[in-house]
Amino acid sequence: MRDAGRGRTESSTAALAVRVRERLDEVGYLLFTDARFESVVSLVVGGPVAGSWWGHPMGGQIYAVAQILDDSSDLLEIPLFFHKTTLVHRRMWPAVVSVAAPRSPWQLADLAPAARALLRQVDREGELRMDGVEAVPLPRQRTTGDLARELERRLLVVGRSVHTPSGRHVKVLASWPHWKSTHAFRGRAVGKEAARAQIEKRAGELFPMVAVRRVVPWGRSGERA
Repeated sequence: MRDAGRGRTESSTAALAVRVRERLDEVGYLLFTDARFESVVSLVVGGPVAGSWWGHPMGGQIYAVAQILDDSSDLLEIPLFFHKTTLVHRRMWPAVVSVAAPRSPWQLADLAPAARALLRQVDREGELRMDGVEAVPLPRQRTTGDLARELERRLLVVGRSVHTPSGRHVKVLASWPHWKSTHAFRGRAVGKEAARAQIEKRAGELFPMVAVRRVVPWGRSGERA
């Protein structure tokens, strides 16, 4: 009976993952979790979840669906909308890369020296595990994890989490050139302004009650060039 129950759970999880993928295929972008808007979590549980999804009765299935999505080679996860984890379908990659890779003023303005030092390490290595970071001059009350999140929020790097042999999770940061080389990126070139317009248009469709400048990271900076 326990085997049968586990089989039903696995079947249900697979079906939920398919539901999420079908929706992502349709819209191109999907928040992982949000208390107001459609997300992976809301699709799994049937509605928005306020607060942490870990404490939800379906938290285990949410995690299982997330693991299935992580194994997909045609999804990119970056903090694109509201600085929150956003799943990006492969067909949207050209626009995202065109906006993220150039290192525009909005990405570099007021970036702390320690964050710049970490970015140089990522550039040099291509891919850098955070447990192998060289010493950087940390600002007061900040950690290397804080610096990594800052680089991710500015779309300067692509971050992911990996399991170590000891069972811990470790953040790995990749430069955009490295990420493109490992993901068979063959997207047609898109001009930076055209790419922004594409992303902003879809953001307006997905979050119609929110000003686009509050959704995308470059909009918050006020930089347009």
